[in-house]
Amino acid sequence: MPLNEIRHSVCRLMGALRLTEAKDGIGIPLYNHPGSNQIFVGETDFDLRITRFVPYPDGEAFRIDYGVLDAVPDKRFEIGDHSLIPFWLNDRVGALPGGLSVSEFDEIFGKNPGGIGEELRTIIAHSRTGYFQRLRSEDQLSFVQQEYPDIWDEEPVHSRYWVSRFRSAILTSSKLEGDAAIELRQLLKERAEEWIYKFQYNGNFRLLLELLRVASDGLLEQQELQLSLFESLIDRIERGDINALKRIEVKNAVMRFFPRGLFHFHVWENEAIQKKYHYRRNRLLRRPVFEPRIRIDFHRMLQKYLYDDVWHHLDTLLTLTSTIYGSSDLPTPIMHSLHTLYSEKVTNVRYELAKAFNEEFRDIGSAEMWPGKAKTLLSEVDSLNRMLRILEGPTRLTGIIPSKLKAFDDDLIEELRRYVVE
Repeated sequence: MPLNEIRHSVCRLMGALRLTEAKDGIGIPLYNHPGSNQIFVGETDFDLRITRFVPYPDGEAFRIDYGVLDAVPDKRFEIGDHSLIPFWLNDRVGALPGGLSVSEFDEIFGKNPGGIGEELRTIIAHSRTGYFQRLRSEDQLSFVQQEYPDIWDEEPVHSRYWVSRFRSAILTSSKLEGDAAIELRQLLKERAEEWIYKFQYNGNFRLLLELLRVASDGLLEQQELQLSLFESLIDRIERGDINALKRIEVKNAVMRFFPRGLFHFHVWENEAIQKKYHYRRNRLLRRPVFEPRIRIDFHRMLQKYLYDDVWHHLDTLLTLTSTIYGSSDLPTPIMHSLHTLYSEKVTNVRYELAKAFNEEFRDIGSAEMWPGKAKTLLSEVDSLNRMLRILEGPTRLTGIIPSKLKAFDDDLIEELRRYVVE
């Protein structure tokens, strides 16, 4: 692979390029990537944010100083992060965060530091006051398009690198003003819509969530984000990709966008939102980005988990009900079916608990069997509590079950736990 085709969205600081042999000077941070011997330089925009990592040419004779690693606590850098500014004072290495404000700099070095300190202050001041931006203001839109050719000139790519570059382009555009800023935001919005249209069904779910998070910064409205995520979640449920829904970032997204669940959104909100956006057409796609589903059978999605073997699928059922119904009540037929199974199990476990405490735990001769019995009963109680979360909307998402709802009080369970360790 040619060096100019190497693309990384995240690299680690590995040293700093020292451009002079003088005791005082300013350098350039250098990066590497796990599994590669290639050294990279982080190109930056006028706000000192990294826009991409480019290979450092072989054969350059400048000295690399690794002492900067001791001056920096966080050595992981991502496209869109502020770059470091390595420097040396009397041969002692240091590093300034590229996002430092002028007032923060003055607190460290004073307002008139002189020498290298004055050069550092000028770099920080020019970045924060927009000086570098004004130097490029004659054709802002052209500058940003040239800075991110992979975003504008190529098809959207299903990769973390492309999404990180897209995020960087948004951060850069946020510093622009006037007509150029408006036009650029519209172009970025359309690129986000193209990416969603192309990958929301067959792409990596984590990457979709990251793209939606990035696009939520002024490109797509809350309801547009809901429509896209709704379609992706329904598609994965219908395909049986339940493991994707169990990831913490997916759970957080569901709680944020659908606190009352996909069912409530579909019944009470989806149609109105679809009408709002149906007339909007992406200029490149020549079609609405968000197209509604005609019919969704939510009951069928849960049906195979609602019978006697439900106790073997509690995690899956909890994930599905949390996603589909959120904190809302379950439909009456589902609630009745599951509550019947719950009640039957409560009766059985209550009998087993009474037998254990009244007979088995009193038989000293079978003491070696107590821990196993206690673990089995605790597992049964845990299953009941998970079923209770499925049945009770308010506890489904929080995982917090009030004591008054539990089938067995906490003191009894605590006493049972003692037999596990005895």
